[in-house]
Amino acid sequence: MRTERLDLGEPVQVRIVDGGDEVVWSEVWRDDCYGLTPETVGNRVLVDVGANVGMTTLRALSCGASAVLAVEPDAWNFARLWDNLRDNRTVMPRARALNAAAGRVPGMAFLDRDGYRDENYGGAHTAAAQGGDAVPVHTLEELVGWVPADAELVLKVDTEGAEYEILHDDVPAELMRRFAVIVGEFHHFAARNVGGRAALGRLVTKLADTHAVDLFGRPDDGGLFRCRRYASS
Repeated sequence: MRTERLDLGEPVQVRIVDGGDEVVWSEVWRDDCYGLTPETVGNRVLVDVGANVGMTTLRALSCGASAVLAVEPDAWNFARLWDNLRDNRTVMPRARALNAAAGRVPGMAFLDRDGYRDENYGGAHTAAAQGGDAVPVHTLEELVGWVPADAELVLKVDTEGAEYEILHDDVPAELMRRFAVIVGEFHHFAARNVGGRAALGRLVTKLADTHAVDLFGRPDDGGLFRCRRYASS
């Protein structure tokens, strides 16, 4: 267990269970890969899509986020997300967690436990056979419907390739403008035909309609995007 505290932020307890946790902790807390500070997320609602075990959720709450909607499809990660929230009872009332995935089309997804197949909903790879754990799939518009209509929003997307489906061309510009800040990871998995230059180009074009976009990384390797809403939007 580690105690983390940002400048003027609220202290939070972070569980480190394995090497994967160490990597995510390093990215989110040590390196601040998403640029989540009191300036970017303070007094705003974070929609944390692909919340994993809650590292980003906890950082946002420590930064003074008014609320967090944490969305994680994997049952193991979701249980540990709840553990992390229960360890931090002073900030837990500001968090809401959904064991769900995000995608272009609402419905249900069946998690694939044998390997990467078919679709990727919010970081949950799904199988054609309905043999895995079933989770609901929500569109971005549905997720935004879970938060107050007048809230200033921040969006974080880390979904192992599903970012191209979640932030697809048909997401209304009015919905995109709800987010003062959008941050996340872009991926390229050639074996699964996910990502690459064309897909990243479409994603950046979509984001650039409403936000100034900074990219860190390469189309064929993956990387980060950080976006700020245009002042006129």
